[in-house]
Amino acid sequence: MAMTTTEVLRPVFNPTRLMGWRVLLLPFLGVYLAAAAGMLAVLLVPQGEQSLEAGSTMSFMASWSTLYFLTLLCWLLILPSIRKLDYLLLLPPVLFITSSFWSTEPIKSALYGSVVLFNMIFVLVLRKLVPPQKLLPMIIWTLLIQVIASIILYFLGFEIVHYLDPAQRVNLLGGQPMRGLFNHKITAGFYCAIGAVLAFINFRGLLRFMAVGTFLFLVLLSGSAIGFSMFLIGITLTGLIRLAGVTGARPHLLLIISFFAILALGFCAYLWAQDVLAWLGRDPTLTGRTILWRWGIDVALERPISGWGYLGYIGSGYADEIARFIAEFETYAVPHFHDSYIQLAVESGLPFLLLVFVMLGWLTTFWYKQFYLHKDNFSLSMLMISLMVMIAATVMNILYRYNDLSTILIAITIAYIDTIRRTRPITSRAALQQRKGTLASVNLRSPAIATEVRQRFS
Repeated sequence: MAMTTTEVLRPVFNPTRLMGWRVLLLPFLGVYLAAAAGMLAVLLVPQGEQSLEAGSTMSFMASWSTLYFLTLLCWLLILPSIRKLDYLLLLPPVLFITSSFWSTEPIKSALYGSVVLFNMIFVLVLRKLVPPQKLLPMIIWTLLIQVIASIILYFLGFEIVHYLDPAQRVNLLGGQPMRGLFNHKITAGFYCAIGAVLAFINFRGLLRFMAVGTFLFLVLLSGSAIGFSMFLIGITLTGLIRLAGVTGARPHLLLIISFFAILALGFCAYLWAQDVLAWLGRDPTLTGRTILWRWGIDVALERPISGWGYLGYIGSGYADEIARFIAEFETYAVPHFHDSYIQLAVESGLPFLLLVFVMLGWLTTFWYKQFYLHKDNFSLSMLMISLMVMIAATVMNILYRYNDLSTILIAITIAYIDTIRRTRPITSRAALQQRKGTLASVNLRSPAIATEVRQRFS
C-alpha cells in the first residue's frame, strides 16, 4: 500500500520528538506574533511616499513567505486535529478566497484570502504547541520586548520608529509621535493597551507596575487617542468584571450593566465631546472617519448579500473615482473604512456580518461564564481580548485582516475554547459545587481511592 507524505516523514520528524523541541519553536511563534504586530513592516518597508507607492519590498515579502512556509511545515509535522470549532477559523478565509469569483479585485481577494488562511493555520499550530498556562506570558513578553525595543530606538533617534503625521500633530506628551516597531501609531497604541490589560491581570507586584507603566508610556508617546482610550476602557472593564465575578453577577446582568454604561458614556461624550476632541487633537469628524463610515454604509447597501469581495472595493476603480470628489481625501489614500463592521459588510455582505456579531456575542458569553465559574486569569484575559477587539473594531479595521495581530488574537480566543472545554468539563456553578462536595465527602485516606477520585474529577 502506498504511503502518504506524512507517513513517510513521521519516522524522521516524529511529532513527539518535535514537541520536545518546543523550546526552539517558541522564538518562531514569538517572531510571527511580532511580525503580525508590524515589526517586519517597520524594519523592511521604508516609511513615506515611496513606500505608499511601492506597497512592499522583496525582503518583506520573502520574510513573510518564510513564516508561511515554517507554519505549513509545523502543520504537516504536528498534524493537529481539526475540531468542530476550528471551522469558525477556517471557513471565513475560504469564503474570502471564494469571493474572488465575484470580486472587483479577484487576484487580491484570492491572494490575501489565502494569507488569512495561513494565519488561521498558525493559530492551530500555536494551540498545539503552547498550553493555556504558557500562552499569555508568551503574548505579553512578545509585546513587552517589542515595546522596550521601540522606546530605546525612539530615544536613540532612529527615524524608522517615528510616525510621519501628515497633519503634523504631536503626541500626548507634546513630542514627535512614534509608531515604534508596529505598523502604525494607532495599532501601536491599541496593542499596548491590550498588553497592559493582560499584564495587569497576569502579573503581580513590581513586575505588574513596571509592565503596565511601560505599555502606557508607549501609548502616550504614540499619540494614539484610540490606544489611550482603549487603555482606560480595558483597565476599567477588568475591574468591573472582576467585581461582577466576585459578586456572582450572571452574564445577562453584565450585559444590562454594560448597556447602561454605554448610554452613560455616550451622554458624557455628548456633553464634553468638543473639549475631549480638542485635547486629543481631533476634529468633529474624528479625522474624517464619520465621512468614511457614511460612504462605507452606502457602498455596503449596493451589494448587501455577497459584498464586493475580500479587499475588493478600496483600491478599485470604483472607490478611486468616488474618493476624487471627497475634499477630505484629496491628499489621503484611503486604505479602508476605519470600522471593522462596515468593512466586513462592504467586502463580505450583511449576512456574514450578522454571523460575526453572533459569534462575537457567543465568544464573550463563553469566556465570562468560564471566569464566573473558575475565577481564573486565563478566562478573564480571553474575555478582555474579545471585548477590547470588539470595541476597538468600531473605529479600526482589525477583524479578519490579513497578517494582523488583532485578527490572530481573536482567533486564539476561539481556538482555545475547545482546549478549555476538554480540561474543564464543569459547565455550571451548581455542578462545580457538587464536584467540590463530592471530593470533600470521599474518604481520601486510602492512596488508591485518592488517586482514583483525583483522576475522575480533575
